[in-house]
Amino acid sequence: MADVKFEDVARRVYVRSVEAGRSPVSWSAGRMLYMMVLALGAATDRSLVVVEVGTGYGFSTLWLARALRELNRGRLYSFDPCQECVKEAARALAEAGLMDYVELIPSRLEDSLDKLPHVIDVVFLDAKKENYGLYLRLLKPRLRPGSIVMAHNVIAPSPHKLSDFLEEISKPEWVAVITQVDYAGLSISLYRPQK
Repeated sequence: MADVKFEDVARRVYVRSVEAGRSPVSWSAGRMLYMMVLALGAATDRSLVVVEVGTGYGFSTLWLARALRELNRGRLYSFDPCQECVKEAARALAEAGLMDYVELIPSRLEDSLDKLPHVIDVVFLDAKKENYGLYLRLLKPRLRPGSIVMAHNVIAPSPHKLSDFLEEISKPEWVAVITQVDYAGLSISLYRPQK
């Protein structure tokens, strides 16, 4: 059954993001994020910890939080140093009834790692592309076997900026796929550390 309130809020946030030049994920990519969190949640009884780096105006945040609400468990920690963006996202999440599942952190990830739990289940990267490798290095020690890392803009506009990230997810401890659910591309990587 369609969640009309969610879809109305998400559409407005998407349009606002595009108009502001924020380059949100596509609607299809948003649904992919939602589906991946739902799938991981269905495979476990534990409360999921989801980390988003790059809140923007909250379009992808809405999709991730919606999955947690449907699971009725888990917490999303979303980082963005842009104060205006965090305020916009907070308004949208409140309107969609999702704030109970989200902690918005108006800071860069690298400055606020202490805000995170020690174990992470899902990561979504959509911030400075040249920092994807750094974000993954910072978060990797907190990943458990079976954690999922997703990243936007792995195909366009500047994949060379995230070459260290792409090199990392090509290693044997990752099972990675890159899909073109929008023009920019989305990578989905399963963390499977070698014994």
